[in-house]
Amino acid sequence: MASREHSCTRRAVLGAAAALPVLACASGAAGAAVAVEKWRSALAGFRRAEAAMHEFDRLSRGVPGRSFEAQDMLDEQFSDHVVACNAALRRLLRAPAPDPAALALKVELAIDHEIAPLGGGERWLAVLKADARRLCLGTRSEG
Repeated sequence: MASREHSCTRRAVLGAAAALPVLACASGAAGAAVAVEKWRSALAGFRRAEAAMHEFDRLSRGVPGRSFEAQDMLDEQFSDHVVACNAALRRLLRAPAPDPAALALKVELAIDHEIAPLGGGERWLAVLKADARRLCLGTRSEG
C-alpha cells in the first residue's frame, strides 16, 4: 500500500482524541447498565431458588408415619433444592454489586449462608473486597 493511504492528518488525530473519551463514557454507561441487569437477574434467580427450597421444606415437614424410603426420597429432593440455591448464590456473588446496597446484601448473604463451606471461600471474599474497593474507593482490587 502507498504511504499516502496510511497518512494521518492532524484533523483525524484530533478527531480520534476527541471521540475516545465520548466513546469511553458511552461504553462505560452501557457496561454499567449490563452490570445492573446481570445483578438483577442473578438476584432474582437466587430469590426464586431460595423460595423454592423454603417452600419444599415447609410442605415436606410434619407428615407422621412416613416410611424410611419416602423420607429418604424427600431428603434427596431437598438436597437438590439446596444445591440449586447454592449455585444461584454463587452466581449472585460473582455478579458485580452495582451500588452500596447491593454490596451490603452480598455481605449479608455471605455471612448468613456461610459461604466458606461452599468451596473457594477466599475467592468469594476477594469478590466482596473488589466490590467494596470499586464502590467505596473508586478503584480496582489488586488480587
